[in-house]
Amino acid sequence: MHGSLDHTSQYSVIRGKCHLRQVPFAVSMQWRRADNGLYCNYRLDRSPGFKKDGAQKEADRVVENIVFPEIVNIKQKKGTKAMLGCDLIALLEQAGRRYHVVGDERNGVLAALDVEGRLFAIQDGKVRNRVNVEALCGISTREGYLNPGGDGFWPAPEGSRLGYEYSTDGWRVPPGLTNARWQVKKCSETSALMSAEVDLINALGIGLPCLFSRGVLVSTSGRTMTVKVVESIAYLGTREYDSTQCLLAPWTLCQFDCGPGCELRITPVTADDIWDLYDRDSSSLRRQEGETTIVSMQTDFRFQLGLSPQVKELVFVDRGRGFQARRTALPLTPGLEYIDIADRDPGVAPTGRPVSLSAYCDPSGFMEIEAAGGAPSALLPGAVTSLTVITEYQAGF
Repeated sequence: MHGSLDHTSQYSVIRGKCHLRQVPFAVSMQWRRADNGLYCNYRLDRSPGFKKDGAQKEADRVVENIVFPEIVNIKQKKGTKAMLGCDLIALLEQAGRRYHVVGDERNGVLAALDVEGRLFAIQDGKVRNRVNVEALCGISTREGYLNPGGDGFWPAPEGSRLGYEYSTDGWRVPPGLTNARWQVKKCSETSALMSAEVDLINALGIGLPCLFSRGVLVSTSGRTMTVKVVESIAYLGTREYDSTQCLLAPWTLCQFDCGPGCELRITPVTADDIWDLYDRDSSSLRRQEGETTIVSMQTDFRFQLGLSPQVKELVFVDRGRGFQARRTALPLTPGLEYIDIADRDPGVAPTGRPVSLSAYCDPSGFMEIEAAGGAPSALLPGAVTSLTVITEYQAGF
């Protein structure tokens, strides 16, 4: 293999076929991260009755020199230019993942149907969102979550005794989300409706069969591409639950690589409209420019900001890559109320302040602009909770 392997970062198995002189081999690849790229261990299972000793060595060369480098060569590295849309498509095809493109490879949105239904915005041929190659090629397990990047769709709240990331003895993304297989129900050149059945379990152990849907509409005007997404969760169960037993709201998390030259702009905002959702105070990373709060995206600790419904937009600015992303959300429909979405201890109630927009920044070098919907006071059979989110990508900033 090329380079040294870091055996502490191990990723899951992709299966493919390699045919050598008409002899089939099953190829198992196990992905690992190395300093200069993405590498894999592999095993070739010869078909029954095939016993030529020289075949294993020749097949090794086929896998190492053809299948393997094609994926390595499109590895996105921190601090380099953005991944191209065509490279993202090649990566998904190599990994055997289904996808659907709204628009085209130059300006549009790619939906990774087998990867949590994540959406990746492509503008001027460049993928604007963070792309985690390991997650697109691997599988999340209890031992480790591979965060794919893109624009994700989760249920809220995250924590508390009603949270969906604490149905076991520790934080985990529900397998109903990571293993969901999204289906395109209808589409046009500039729009698509996709959905997936997702079973959720909250920290109280209450199970909720649900249908997640994402309605995507893409439009362009000059240097701006607008992505409008209607996020909805339909409750398919037959039991009724009150707000002490269950809260269910859509929550969308749009990821970007970040570092020097990146900032978050929040306007207008007062001191009462912004707060930390984690215990550590991040106010040292914020400064004021008139009515606008500027938040640095360079941090050695993770933080998440909660914003009140008085805050109408979030703007992520990446001067190094020359674009900005502006996120807004339409008002809630009657009967829905904003909730506390925070990652709280699963032994406590979600009694914190209700959140409309939020933002997350991770010291590993990525951030999220987030929007949360509302929950009904009681979850009844047939209930649907939805949120319309608009993200505008402006090039040449």
